[in-house]
This record gives sequence, C-alpha cells and structure tokens, in this order.
Amino acid sequence: MRAEQVSIGGIPAILYGDPAERGYLFLHGQMGRKEEAEAFVETFSQDHPGYELLDYAVGSPDTAPIHAAVIAKDTESGSSSTLFLLGDNGVTQQLELAQDSYTVYREEDGITLNGNVVHLSLDLSIPAAASLWEIHDYAITVTQDENGIQNTNQDTIRSE
Repeated sequence: MRAEQVSIGGIPAILYGDPAERGYLFLHGQMGRKEEAEAFVETFSQDHPGYELLDYAVGSPDTAPIHAAVIAKDTESGSSSTLFLLGDNGVTQQLELAQDSYTVYREEDGITLNGNVVHLSLDLSIPAAASLWEIHDYAITVTQDENGIQNTNQDTIRSE
C-alpha cells in the first residue's frame, strides 16, 4: 500500500493508498496508538477477506482495552453490521450487530470511542417492510480478561 508522509498545518500526517475522491481521516493524540492503526490499515483486507473497511477509531490509553474499533461491510451480503475490536496483546473479536437485518453504516454519525465504549449507528431495514428503515444507535462497552474481549451492547432506536 502506498504511504506518503505529509504535513497538515505543521502536524505530521501519512496518506495511505491511491488518490481518490473520498478518504478517511485518522487522528490520534499524544500517547495514541498510531502503530496499531498503521498496521491495521495496511493489513485489513488480507487479514479479513470478504470484508471492506468502512470506518475505524483508534484508541488511546484512556480507551483501554480498546486499541481500535472497526466497522466493515460484508462484501457478499452487502450488509455493514460487522464490528472488529482490537484489544490488548493483539486479541481480536468480531461482532455481528443486527444479525437478522440488512444494515447500512451511518457514516455521517461516525464511529467513536468514549472510554471503553464504542459508539456507532446503523440504518436497519425492517424485515416486515423492506422499504422502511430505522436508525439504531449502539453503545458497546468493552472489557478484556484472561478469557479475551468481553462486551455488552446497548441498542437504542432513534426517535424521528
């Protein structure tokens, strides 16, 4: 993958990939986990065939144990409800949100980390009426122990 070192307002940055109309902006603060983000971006398609990376958030010491949270689209079904969590010591977990529904990731809401909680939103097709959609806001609390990554999921349907 092409990587170009640039400066934006005096702040070091790296551009990945070929020129395109759209892209992703990855920001990290002091003590951020830039190395994990770089490795993840470079190897996502190899490590997770059948998925297209849509968006991600990279953790900091304040978001432990979350090093990164990634939302991806299943290229076979077209649904974008797969969340990948990267934890301490390279431990990963793959979560299927809204398993029985066709979903579209809400890019305008983004994926964010607030402490050890991942926030993201999905548009879900209502199975009984495929032309109707609901917005679901997710808050996934992440912990990690000797058995791996654990999570609890709060799903709220957004009112109109």
